Amino acid sequence: MDRRRFLAGVGGSCFTVTSGCLAIDAKETPMALSLVSVDRGPEPLSFEIDLHDETLTETRVPTLEIAVTNEGKKSAEWEYGGGVGNLPFPQRVYSADDRLVMGLEKEVESQLMDTSRGCARLEHFVAANGAQHTSLEPDETIRNRYAVAGISGNSNGTCPEPTTYRMEEQLGDYGEWGFTIKLD
Repeated sequence: MDRRRFLAGVGGSCFTVTSGCLAIDAKETPMALSLVSVDRGPEPLSFEIDLHDETLTETRVPTLEIAVTNEGKKSAEWEYGGGVGNLPFPQRVYSADDRLVMGLEKEVESQLMDTSRGCARLEHFVAANGAQHTSLEPDETIRNRYAVAGISGNSNGTCPEPTTYRMEEQLGDYGEWGFTIKLD
């Protein structure tokens, strides 16, 4: 048997197998989050969103900052479920199809599952009980950082579907506010 031919053949096979594995992982991660549309805030509230990290990988989740400003002449007040301080958006919001959850960044990151394949995700989001009252004086702004992650049971243990997702919430008597994101 020609040893050189054998080693060249084995080396080529190993490279082909490795390349195949890398191609599979590339399909799983990373994904990128982008903003498709942001609702205009119900008067007198004005919302802004800034993406800080749009990447979804095995260990990282997209993060964004949401700010709300009271542009009115009187104080604005509303309540959310959850027991965390003054928030521009709730502690936890599920997409309309329940495949994604957006929550306060530190809380999402502390609840991420240990994943070795697919995207970083949560089993489910554990939020505080109770109601939280948010109050804004005229010209006052509050902001907080949020993270977006898939829900394990709804994503079959892989990355969420590459499509658009809607996140929205009722702001007491002011109306609803939300935005649409895209993962691809």
